[in-house]
Amino acid sequence: MGVELVKEKWSNTINTVTIGATKEEGGTRTSKVTVGGSSTLPYLLEEGQMPNPPVIAMELLDIEPVDWPQALKEPFKGVLNNPVEWAKRCVNEYKAELLCLKLQGIHPDFGDAPADKAAACVKSILEAVGVPLIVLGCGNDEKDNLVLPKCSEVAKGEIC
Repeated sequence: MGVELVKEKWSNTINTVTIGATKEEGGTRTSKVTVGGSSTLPYLLEEGQMPNPPVIAMELLDIEPVDWPQALKEPFKGVLNNPVEWAKRCVNEYKAELLCLKLQGIHPDFGDAPADKAAACVKSILEAVGVPLIVLGCGNDEKDNLVLPKCSEVAKGEIC
């Protein structure tokens, strides 16, 4: 008696998102990254399509991480207190094609930085590197709602 493999077909498709806008699209990014579009779970290609491969972004913070173990800090020694230099190292040395900036310093427990400071950080990173950028808030809804609109203003046209 043979074993029949039961396949559950997923009828939905993940939305496709492009991060980054090149000069031709009104931005200043040197590249863009497209994710999503899958009609199956990752790598179950016999059950659907996966038009865009998964993407990994290198994460950086707007403040120096105090709770990271030494092994995580070592590759970024000397730049962890400078998000612009940290971003440059990610791109120039580690060849990151996508960056994810977490605005940890705006959290009330980690410095409570003002929106203008966070927006300046986003703008400086966009000016320093050409790869697409993801901007994350700190997880405090009240603070994120004040800060992220200002960050969106300085990143206008970049499709962050």
